[in-house]
Amino acid sequence: MRKVSQSALRVRKNRFQRYFRYFLRDFAVCTLILGTVLLLTSTLIYLYSYLLSDPYFQIRETVVRGCREVTEREVLILASLYPGQNLFSVRTEKIARRIEGNPWIQEAHVGRELPDRLIMEIRERVPLALVEKKQLLQIVDRNGTIFKKLGREDNPDLPVLTGCYKDGILQEKLFKKSLELLTYLSDTKQAPISCENLSEIHSDEIFGLSLITDTGMCLVLGFDDYVNKLRALPAVLEGLEKKNVDMALLHIDLRDPAKITVQSKVKNVPPKTPSEGKEYRT
Repeated sequence: MRKVSQSALRVRKNRFQRYFRYFLRDFAVCTLILGTVLLLTSTLIYLYSYLLSDPYFQIRETVVRGCREVTEREVLILASLYPGQNLFSVRTEKIARRIEGNPWIQEAHVGRELPDRLIMEIRERVPLALVEKKQLLQIVDRNGTIFKKLGREDNPDLPVLTGCYKDGILQEKLFKKSLELLTYLSDTKQAPISCENLSEIHSDEIFGLSLITDTGMCLVLGFDDYVNKLRALPAVLEGLEKKNVDMALLHIDLRDPAKITVQSKVKNVPPKTPSEGKEYRT
């Protein structure tokens, strides 16, 4: 049998002692780190529980900003806050999503204001027009989003987009062109036709877009280049005024600015009553 020398035994013993000291050091470091983490976690849990239970942070005031079409009461109902709720127990993102459930509200932000104030800021949709679909009217905003049906509580004083639906399917191209034209008329003060006097924008796959004013005048614009076509309108209207033409029921074709045609619609004249004229029997 091979004998192990005393020097080799001492080397092994020293190596074991060294490894054992390293182990004790690493174990002490890990124990210290783990104890520190547990202490911090316990402290944070205690502080969080204290904040949730301290009456100092109970909600005593709620502020709602940005309301026009919706009321503060409607926003508070959607927020679903309960009396005495703690400010730190409020899940702001969840409340914001509930508020955005109202079709008029495009975006909502909920924030805390220490020690007892909850702030709810909303951004409502800006209605641009009504869109006709199977004899029903829907509201569309300036972003081109159809967000709700027109209800009794809504303001119907908006231009109507007709012809955008075919067999119940939205014609995206015609719809987009109608919105572009309406946005131009709404934002441009130099336009000869204002949105206040505009009753309808009718879109057609063949004739393009037509503007119908609240007096019944129809302007056929066709497709594209609406700005230059409308620039020719004031001169046409001025010439008609000089001729004392009744412009309430005119049909003006502006599709070709070099060859503008004007037609007059015939008004429906109600039948005369017996007292307004002679009667003849046949």
